[in-house]
Amino acid sequence: NQLTTLYKLILRMLQADRLRTAHRDNLESVDGKYRQLETIDEDYKSLIGTLERLSSEHRQEIMVPFTKKAFIPGELVHTGEVMVYLGDNWFVNRTVPQSIAIAKRRREKIKKELDDHQKVLDNLQYKLEMTSELDSDGIVEELTEEDLKKSEERYKAHQGRPNVPPPRPAFSAEELAQLAGSTGAS
Repeated sequence: NQLTTLYKLILRMLQADRLRTAHRDNLESVDGKYRQLETIDEDYKSLIGTLERLSSEHRQEIMVPFTKKAFIPGELVHTGEVMVYLGDNWFVNRTVPQSIAIAKRRREKIKKELDDHQKVLDNLQYKLEMTSELDSDGIVEELTEEDLKKSEERYKAHQGRPNVPPPRPAFSAEELAQLAGSTGAS
């Protein structure tokens, strides 16, 4: 009886450890995606600021990248026009106010995704905390010899068969008797 209890305790600890590992992996994955979305949100915030600054000027002096390490002085002209990426390699010319509106809509979508990911992160963090408490609760289910024998019988009865309930006859014995009686009377 003590051996059975010890076996169950070890089995539960292993299951709790696997569950904890799965939750930790999911948490890391979602956290990585959350950080990517934060970076994209910051990029859109910076883009909106740059577009607002450019809309107030007709010409802008900049340093143009010439190679990976070399820059030459240059000038942006027609700063009131921007080429916007629509997706699937499609671009369109838009005015700065239209471009700002597009960037703001995209940023709102990113913020919604960030909120959704934050909810998932909170949920996964809660699950991780709960699985960490599994070992500390000390909950042990006592098994009797009778419980163990029933479990072994069930295992042997279903060994080698798919995990489905046994087939149920289409009709019970009473229904078959009624059907036989009704067909004989006809």
